[in-house]
Amino acid sequence: DGCNFKTIDLQDHYAAVTFNDAPDNRRLLVGWLDNWAYAGDLPTTIWRGQQSIVRDLRLQRYAAGFRILQWPVHELTQLRTNPVHYDNLQLNSAQPQVTLKIQGSQLEIIAAFKYPLSGNTPKEFGVKVFVGQDQETVIGYNVTSLEVFVDRTKSGTSSFSNAFAAKSTAVMNDYINGLIQLHIFVDQSSIDVFANTGRVTMSHLIYPDPNQNQVVVYAVGGDVLLTSIDAWALNGIWPPAPQNFRPIKM
Repeated sequence: DGCNFKTIDLQDHYAAVTFNDAPDNRRLLVGWLDNWAYAGDLPTTIWRGQQSIVRDLRLQRYAAGFRILQWPVHELTQLRTNPVHYDNLQLNSAQPQVTLKIQGSQLEIIAAFKYPLSGNTPKEFGVKVFVGQDQETVIGYNVTSLEVFVDRTKSGTSSFSNAFAAKSTAVMNDYINGLIQLHIFVDQSSIDVFANTGRVTMSHLIYPDPNQNQVVVYAVGGDVLLTSIDAWALNGIWPPAPQNFRPIKM
């Protein structure tokens, strides 16, 4: 059918392992959220290296054949709090971007975009997180190249490696009637993206200023209808550390 279905993980998802015998016969996957190009130089203290969020693997049959899709495990919905919802939000030359009424360092965002509208096809559109005076991390879709991308060139601290501040792309031309869904998880220093129900996944480390934490939806060069967007702040999975807790110095 000419569609290119594939699951890709860029830039920081490595050495993934799967688990069987999970509840409901699911096949679960978790990966190391890092990259050997800068793993030893990350600007972190106490710990270095982390795991991705857990994904549910699905085998889906299409006209082009079977494909493996990745999707965040449904248990993550238990962490949602403070929901924000928008319907039919227009993005165009008169309103190229909108700042959403949610901000923070732990977020889940599900945004569904539709184009073209009135023949004015955009160049790109998407979601920006950790937006502030001098930083932003951009998760978007390039209409010309048919690529999902994560741009962390202005995401915050990046001077520790010449390989870090970059834009990663992955082809995804399986849209239907111009519908693109971006499902995004933000967790302090990481971004996980699931595009069009897991056709493409992308995972990135970032080191932003946590005080610059606005969320913006945008479009460039044309008209886009944000048919719906849901966003939540996410609670942590760990209980608070005891007041007398002290990390072990290695």
